[in-house]
Amino acid sequence: MAKKGRDAAVRVVARATVRGESMGAILELGARSLLEAGAADRAAVWLQSAHHPEIYQGAIVEAGSGIVPEEWKQLDVSPPFFGKLLDSQQPLTHLRDSSVMSLIGPLVEMRSAVWLPLRVERSSLGLAMVAMAKVRPAPESELSGRSPMRSP
Repeated sequence: MAKKGRDAAVRVVARATVRGESMGAILELGARSLLEAGAADRAAVWLQSAHHPEIYQGAIVEAGSGIVPEEWKQLDVSPPFFGKLLDSQQPLTHLRDSSVMSLIGPLVEMRSAVWLPLRVERSSLGLAMVAMAKVRPAPESELSGRSPMRSP
């Protein structure tokens, strides 16, 4: 995401916070910002529950008028894949052939996904996900660099 777009997304979320918007609304704004910035088909932001550390609560949005199942707003991070992800210092990319793709509801019909561990210093506080239904060619400006949303 370009700095200008990232700054705009941060301002939108910060304004919502100052206005006293609900946590659900703020999470949805964050997910929508990821969706737009990544030109994705689906995006989500989940935060760790204070009462159930292996259940994350969040918001998930789709491009267009797609309807998101209510149960996808909860993410059970007890499977080993999530342990590795939450410990990771880098975003993690999964492609359709990954066995993980078929086990996680929010990845249904998606071809690739990038998972972003959210943390403050060393403490995990949540996860973000940006997913694509199909692989898209990279814009000319990205051809010299590596994009996590494309297959190698």
